[in-house]
Amino acid sequence: MVIRAVQTLLADPERPGVDRCPAVNDVISQVSEAWANAGVETRGMLGLQAILLAAWPHDLRSGGFSLVPLFESAWMLTKGRRLQQARIEEWRNAYFVTQAASSTTYSGAQHNGDKLDLPSLDPEIPIFQPQKQPGGAYDFGDFGTEITDILTKQTTALATLDNRTRPLFKAIHGTEGLLNQLNLIWWGQARYSPGTRKPYRRIKDSAERLWWMAWEASELAIGLSIEPAVSFFVEVLQQVDGELHIQRPLKEWIGELIHTLRQIQRSEQSAKSIAVGNRLKALATEDSLGLPITWARLEAALEQRVGPDFETRAHEKIALDMDTRIDRGEWAAWLFREALLDRYLREE
Repeated sequence: MVIRAVQTLLADPERPGVDRCPAVNDVISQVSEAWANAGVETRGMLGLQAILLAAWPHDLRSGGFSLVPLFESAWMLTKGRRLQQARIEEWRNAYFVTQAASSTTYSGAQHNGDKLDLPSLDPEIPIFQPQKQPGGAYDFGDFGTEITDILTKQTTALATLDNRTRPLFKAIHGTEGLLNQLNLIWWGQARYSPGTRKPYRRIKDSAERLWWMAWEASELAIGLSIEPAVSFFVEVLQQVDGELHIQRPLKEWIGELIHTLRQIQRSEQSAKSIAVGNRLKALATEDSLGLPITWARLEAALEQRVGPDFETRAHEKIALDMDTRIDRGEWAAWLFREALLDRYLREE
């Protein structure tokens, strides 16, 4: 529902029929169920968007809310914002830039001074051992009382183990974040594609190279601060081919991506590696508003040529201005963010 809410905020209020798109209907249904007197069905798109901005939990950036910054690229192409511009900028600054206190954003291992408890002896966990009689029979004695006593001792021992391992798990979590950072940095230095088994510079087609770099780097960026990771990816891309200044309409970037993905799909191994995850696929199949990369990936899987109705269908499904010109660096960042969105939904 967080994704649907962001899509609703992205929607152009002046676009005919926008209030009937699935994402908006999902939000209206959920808000009405939780807040019967909200009256969102009669307020129109501007009213619905205003309610979402007013009621958004600004102190919550965990779980699904941590995915909000992954829609940053789509805001470049939004329209009809004058009445809400100040509020939307405030909301974006809180979620897209600072990302403060995000549970999925790695900010270094923080143990608050805790010292790991490494005892020489683990607590003894008792077990029930009935006494065997000379004749071979077992004497269970006062079975109920003895079992109760043993379970009590076991509970105490397990609680002691739990208290000792919690700081250790905190340290491991911090180490995983650091390892992700190091892996992404190593990727940026090696510039090697595991998917194609060759250096990125040896991938002759620039569009194919861009896809593999975005897709493979996104796997290493899970758990890292989103915007620094995006910046690092774009900087590495600049060093590899240096063509980030080229500007083209969004529809041309999308058409090129579909063509590139269909070329990649000729290899069975590569086709599996670029398939959209089930959760994102279900969301985007129903409504791809603001998700041009995901829509292009789904289109590529249909194995049909980009026909004359391509632009019309893209505009209808993505609901963004297809003629807006963006440069290759902005398009690369968009690829990376949506690849990360897919990765996060698979991880959940």
